[in-house]
Amino acid sequence: MIGDVYNKYVLDLGCGCGEFTKKVALKRAFTVGIDGSEKMISYASKENAGSAAMYAIMDITKPLPIKSRSMDIVIANMVLMDIPDIEICISEVARVLRIDGIFLLSITHPAFFCSDWAHEDTNPRGYKVVRDYLHEKCEPVSFWGETLHYHRPLSSYFNAFEKSGMCVLSLKEPFQILRRILRTHHFSLILGFHHLLY
Repeated sequence: MIGDVYNKYVLDLGCGCGEFTKKVALKRAFTVGIDGSEKMISYASKENAGSAAMYAIMDITKPLPIKSRSMDIVIANMVLMDIPDIEICISEVARVLRIDGIFLLSITHPAFFCSDWAHEDTNPRGYKVVRDYLHEKCEPVSFWGETLHYHRPLSSYFNAFEKSGMCVLSLKEPFQILRRILRTHHFSLILGFHHLLY
């Protein structure tokens, strides 16, 4: 989905261990991964020492010390649902993107992520019960240790994009992934990729 990144400036928000940052750098982009965790950035720097990717500690919930209109692409892979307030982050993305820049992001699908599984005799695979979708809330999750998940409906994301002056080019829900998840009874994780143009 990211396309040709040769010689483009790419910012990876909330890069974690830096694996995705490194993959983009291997496509010969000028790539910087940022994360608020000192341990993650230290790990990313050590594990990806041979790559052209750069890593820095930055809090993505605050104004970023990055020059305006300096990035061609900003990536936020499975990050925005983990921060309490997305408006500052998204307005900063809009600020650092060039006028024809792209914001590519993925999130857990808010309709299904924290929903409970239900099973019936007539439907042995089960299904997700969606409750209270339209209300923003914070919920603890413990997939990879105790963390917080900030549930917000898709309209909250789109309102923040619009407020920051961005427009949506594409929204994709990869149905092959959804089918595989439903077949294996894992939690329902649907990646929503939003291409945005400023």
